[in-house]
Formats: sequence, C-alpha cells, structure tokens
Amino acid sequence: MTKLFSRNFQVRWSEMGAGQRVRASQYMDYLVETAYDWGASNQLGFEESSQLGLIWVILETDIHFLRPLRYPESFDFSIWMLEWRRVHGTRAFELRLKDSDSVIARGVQKIASLDADTLRPKQPPAELIEGFRMAEPPAMEQQAFPSLEAVPENAFELQRHVQWGAIDALEHLNHGRSLGYVEDVLAHFLAAQDWPLERLQEKGWAAVANRVHVRYREAGYWNEALRVRCYPLELTDTGAINAVVIEKESDGKVVLEATYAWDLMQVPGDKRIALPEKLRSKLQSTI
Repeated sequence: MTKLFSRNFQVRWSEMGAGQRVRASQYMDYLVETAYDWGASNQLGFEESSQLGLIWVILETDIHFLRPLRYPESFDFSIWMLEWRRVHGTRAFELRLKDSDSVIARGVQKIASLDADTLRPKQPPAELIEGFRMAEPPAMEQQAFPSLEAVPENAFELQRHVQWGAIDALEHLNHGRSLGYVEDVLAHFLAAQDWPLERLQEKGWAAVANRVHVRYREAGYWNEALRVRCYPLELTDTGAINAVVIEKESDGKVVLEATYAWDLMQVPGDKRIALPEKLRSKLQSTI
C-alpha cells in the first residue's frame, strides 16, 4: 500500500500557455491523473471503484503556484490523504522539480464518494480507506472558500457552450476544461480594460496565476450554454484577486465559483511588475 504516492511527469509542449509557462488549468489534469494512479495502488482505482458502484467527485480545489513550470521540465507530483469522514475527504498534494527539488506548487482538494447509479452519497469500504490513512500526514495549509457576494451588475461576462472535447469519461464537464473557462474570462476581462494579450506581449509581460481556489457546485453537460462572469475582489501591488462565477443559462444554477489571484510578471523571467496606474484605475473602477 502507498499512503504517500508520487509519480513523475515531464512537461509537454502542448501543455504550455501564454507567458511561456504551463497553464493553470493543466495542473488539474496532473492532479486527477495522479489521484487515479494513487487509488489504483490501494485497490481503489477506476476499475475497482466501478465494481464497487462508486464514483469520486471533486468538490473544491485550492492551488498555490510558487514557481512557473516550463517545457520540458520534469517534476514529481506527490499526493496524500489529510482526512476522510464517511463520504468526504481531503487530500493534499505537492509538485517538486526533479533536478532541484524546489517546490513548484502545492494545495488541497476536497472530494466525495457517490453511488454510481443514484449519485447519492455512498461510503467506500472502511478497510480500503484505511490503506490511505497516515498516522501523521504532512501538514498543508487549508482555507475555507471565501463567501462571495451576489455577482455585481457591472461584472464582465462571456457566453460559452460546453464543447464535446470538454466532456470527461463520466460525460460531465471536465474539471480542467472548466478551469480553462476561468482563465479565458480573465484574459477577456483584461482586454476589456484596454490590456489585451497583444499589449501585454509588447511590454514583455503576462498575467500569471499565483493561487486558484475553485468550488464546484453543479455538473456541466455537453452543449449546455454557460454564462461566465468575472469581477475583481481586491487589488494588490502587482495584480488582483478576481472572482469568477459560471452559471447555466437555462436555469441559473452555478457550475462553479472561483477566486483567481494573479500578478503581472516579466516574460521571460519571474519578476513581478507593478500595476500600471491606468490599469489600476480601470480595475479599481470595476470594484
């Protein structure tokens, strides 16, 4: 049994995004893939879970980005259980660069176990869960998802349809692809403040995530129309914290809520850039 599980990845060119670094949404793919391998090492992989009539759903993910990840770097992704109570659990994770052992990112993810047929909470076998428990698991910072007020009327808004390529094996909107919508709306939001990608590139800058906290509320399905809304919560010296809410056009149900903290950074390099005064003024006017 592997209570603290690690596997290695090498960054592929296709995983790189603007700013010459791995997209924030790609980290979700690394996390889910590692989690399934970890489950398989303890008799709770995809096949074993299917035989037990279980599915695992992600409720919340909180990722702190400490340094950029670039092609073709190699890194170790480690994951372990912090706690499990009946049908809810929290797992922690950490990414370390293979050559230098420096920490790339770390965070926590809350999950739940459901009955595959009824989608009601279902407890996994206690003896199998014991295979994941650690007497003294490495500690990891945990913060409650912030309470967001009603989306303001002046929030920036995009309309999107769930594409076929965004659907996962359970025929739900993939978690990584939904986080891609969060990144997308932020880019459009900055463009609406007269700072499109082209202007940032001219300056040699990029808007880079330093923390993303996502709470999943409803499953999305193929071809559903979504309303993606974005607005700043607060400004920092070098960026801002934006809230993003994704709702279904049909009934207004919230698919996810997220806070996305970002900085302006020099490209190439990792130097933070002070917000230009005109951009700061525009952002302040939308709060």
